[in-house]
Amino acid sequence: MPPITQAIGLLFEVIDPINYNRYKERYDGLVASTSLSTLNYSRHAYFDAHACLASLLTSLHQDERDTSDGWVSDICFGDFDGGNLQVSETGLELKLRGADALLMRSKLLGH
Repeated sequence: MPPITQAIGLLFEVIDPINYNRYKERYDGLVASTSLSTLNYSRHAYFDAHACLASLLTSLHQDERDTSDGWVSDICFGDFDGGNLQVSETGLELKLRGADALLMRSKLLGH
């Protein structure tokens, strides 16, 4: 997982350097004062939460606990059918496959 997380972190740094640096400062502070240091394996992965979800179907929602200017990365693994991501504000339905990755503002976009 570290190489993938680091690659997403590098993409995040290019797309939104202001928030990347904000995340980095917060992450560094948490690593210094909490057990988050056990996840400190990359110079570019400044995410304070990781979740691995398998065969999950959810109803349309927005991630209310995220910040409005925050980012969430989704990475798909394996060979599977389905797994489409619907984004209600845009009318898009993304047909995700193994090795696809995306960044989105999950508080602002219904998915």
